[in-house]
Amino acid sequence: MNPSFIVLHMPRYYDGQRKDITSLTVIIRFFLFFSFVIFSNSIFAQHKKFSQAYIETDFTTKPIKRYLFELDLTQGTSADTGQTNILKYRSYAIVNPWFHFYPTRVIKLSLGGFYRHDLDVEEINQNSMNEYRISAYALFNISSRKFYLSHRAGIDLRWLMYDDNTQYRTQLRYRLKAIMPINKKELVKGTFFLSFSEEILFSKVNNPKRTQLINLFLTNVGLGYCLTDNIQIEPGYSCQYHPLFGTDSSTLTNVWNIRFTFNNIFIGYLKDKK
Repeated sequence: MNPSFIVLHMPRYYDGQRKDITSLTVIIRFFLFFSFVIFSNSIFAQHKKFSQAYIETDFTTKPIKRYLFELDLTQGTSADTGQTNILKYRSYAIVNPWFHFYPTRVIKLSLGGFYRHDLDVEEINQNSMNEYRISAYALFNISSRKFYLSHRAGIDLRWLMYDDNTQYRTQLRYRLKAIMPINKKELVKGTFFLSFSEEILFSKVNNPKRTQLINLFLTNVGLGYCLTDNIQIEPGYSCQYHPLFGTDSSTLTNVWNIRFTFNNIFIGYLKDKK
C-alpha cells in the first residue's frame, strides 16, 4: 500500500544509523535468497495451477496530525479450467478499512478490519464463503536516495464462515517491500515507479504428511505511474505459492492486477471547513 510513504521525505542518516541500515541489508539479502530458493522450488515442483485477476482501489485521507484513515476495495475474477480467460468468473469481493498511526516519521502502526465474500462458482470448485478479519500491523520505513524500503510484520485474526461450518485461524505475516521512482526522486506527478514485495504468511496448515506452519508465499511486481501528486495507477503481477511440503497438492496461483490509489481525498473538503 503506497500510503505507507505519504509522510516520508527522504530523511538523512547519521553514521550510527548507517551501521544499522548496513546490518539490515544483510537480513534483506538472506531473506531474498531464502525466498528465491522457495520460489524456484515452487516453479519446478509439481503443483496445481490457477489464474486470477483483480482490481483494487485504495482511498486514503489527508493526515490529521499523526493519524490516517484508509479504505481498500477489491473485486476479483478467476479463470476457467483451461486458464485462458482470467476475467471469466466473478469470484470474490473485499472491503478493507484501516486506521493508521505514525508514532515517528518512519514507523506506522495499523489496525484494520477485513471482509471478503467468495461467490459460489461451481465451474472452478469454489464454494460460497464469508471471511471476517481483524489485523494489527507494524511497518518500518527506510529511505535512501534511490528507493523506498519497508519492513512490515503483523497478525490476522480470521473467521471463515462456510454454509455448514465456521473456522477460526490465527495468521502471522512478514513483508519486505521496495518502491523505486524511475524518472524522478519522489512519488510526485509524472513519476514512473517500480514496486517489488515478498511476503511470507505463517499459520497452521492441514498437511497430512508433516507439521507445517508456513502457509503462503506472496511475490508481487508492479510498474506504476503518478497521474497527480495524489493519484497513482499500478498494473502488476502476483505469484501466490501455497506449499504442502512432501505432497503433490501444492498450488501456484498467477494473479494479474491493477491498483488505483487516491491519497488526500478529503483535502479540499477539510480546507473548506476551516
